[in-house]
Amino acid sequence: MGNTYKDSSIYFNLHTSEMVDLERFRNEPHTHDVCEVLFLKKGNPKYFVEGKNYKLRKNSLVISRAGDRHKIYFDEPGPYIRYNILFDEKCIPFDLFTKIPAKLDIINFDGNSIVSDLFKRADYYFEHFEGEKLGKLLVGITEELFFNISIALDENAIADCESASSNPVITAALGFIEENLTSNLSIDTICEKLYITKSHLHHLFTNHLQISPKKYILSKRLNLAKRAIRAGLKPIEACMQSGFSDYSTFYRDYKNFFGHSPSRELDFEPDISKADFYSSL
Repeated sequence: MGNTYKDSSIYFNLHTSEMVDLERFRNEPHTHDVCEVLFLKKGNPKYFVEGKNYKLRKNSLVISRAGDRHKIYFDEPGPYIRYNILFDEKCIPFDLFTKIPAKLDIINFDGNSIVSDLFKRADYYFEHFEGEKLGKLLVGITEELFFNISIALDENAIADCESASSNPVITAALGFIEENLTSNLSIDTICEKLYITKSHLHHLFTNHLQISPKKYILSKRLNLAKRAIRAGLKPIEACMQSGFSDYSTFYRDYKNFFGHSPSRELDFEPDISKADFYSSL
């Protein structure tokens, strides 16, 4: 139960549950091709992203970037109230989002009434507006949210949540991949670095991330290239800057992954209104 609004650029939802259904959250990690923010009002969920697990609490703000493998899950039943926003980066000033450190996944806004009041204002708007007017107001709230995140960053007023690795080898592997994503990275190189076999690495990835190491690296590179193209680079430049060795392979993989060629990327704006599964968190 809760309020929901969606159009082609933003999805805004308030989910309220007196007793969370644990089966509903026994899902595998998934990704989006847009950005996502979750603000916890009540409950005891945990958040998994890219090999890290976080315990959330009231006023925790979760930030998921396009292509991040993530999920919400619960160890025990209980109440669950949260706001969820998915949006195209273009609906807010681009520099606001890119200013957030790439490794900052969770922000605690305990004691920051300005942020919690933004979501109370959203509740008020749901009661009094609908359609395009409501959509504009919710986009405005999302923009204000990132302005306030920016202020907190400038004032060093952000307390991020402690994380626990799902597995130390996975953490080391993901860190190594992140640092070497655009270089001559291979599965053999990762295994040599971590002193493990390829079969063991494959087992860890499929067990913890539900994806093979090879497919994980490919998805990260393709999403990196996609962001570069949407930021203004030519496809051939995005290919070279994203760790691909030749354009023909990049072209084929890009088309298979996204359903269209790199040169047509700007013709395909994210349409959030078609993504009904976004409400599953």
